[in-house]
Amino acid sequence: MKARDSIVMVGAPDSGKTNYLGRLWGALKAENASLRATQQPDDVRYVFDALTHLLQGRFAPRTDTNVDVDESHCSIQIAWEREGETQHAELLVPDVSGELWADAVQTNELPETWLTSVRQSIGALLFVRVDSPLRIPSLDWVAARKRLVVGGEEAESQIPTAVQLCEFLRFLELFLGKDADVRKPRVAVLVAAWDIVDEGRAQQGPRAYLGHEFPLFADRLVDVSAVEIEVFGVSVVGGDFRDEAFKAQFLDGRVDKFGYVVTGPGAGPHPPDVTIPVRWVLDGKARR
Repeated sequence: MKARDSIVMVGAPDSGKTNYLGRLWGALKAENASLRATQQPDDVRYVFDALTHLLQGRFAPRTDTNVDVDESHCSIQIAWEREGETQHAELLVPDVSGELWADAVQTNELPETWLTSVRQSIGALLFVRVDSPLRIPSLDWVAARKRLVVGGEEAESQIPTAVQLCEFLRFLELFLGKDADVRKPRVAVLVAAWDIVDEGRAQQGPRAYLGHEFPLFADRLVDVSAVEIEVFGVSVVGGDFRDEAFKAQFLDGRVDKFGYVVTGPGAGPHPPDVTIPVRWVLDGKARR
């Protein structure tokens, strides 16, 4: 049997992967989106728990970091129609806590198991979350100079989030799709929690948002040739559960009727089909 095409989810801790995956599972099970699930995931508890949090009107907490990065995974089998034929693929989520990718930036290498997965994948979803409390700002070198060496000891270093994103993209440029049947792999950059972006910036679109908040990464996106890039703003439920009026409205409705995806500047939210970025990545296979 022909191996399924796969796409891989990439992102640091607290980048929005878990909540997106839970909402995506809700869309795939509702079967009114452009993609559908064909069977239960390997670890159904993970996606079920993520969706359950949303159904209860709260976002999923950070996932457990006490995992074996060589073994931890979740995969979802997906099907969709293209040109009258049913296509199949797999969504692969290595190291659900995101520690795998953060460690990869620190050590400049991936565990062999997941390096193989990236090489065999036809595309990827790369996550960055709006206003993440774990965001590490870029250094102000003038202000930081005095703190670099204190009492003869080098200060503890943290890699800025923008640099991490550039490194994630570098890994994907080097390895994504190298052992897969695809001409040019696609990478969808998902700016998660898009609903909290202020109206002015939201009108400018997700690429402009990255240019303002992560200029180093935004510049890097236009200097890529090995992979095809598209940027999406994603809100998994379309509002903030801390807003009691919104929360009551959400709890009184159906999860597949909430959430949205935006693309270019001035573009309004698409209908509540959060599978759009995944479908865009998968459709890149048709261009081989």
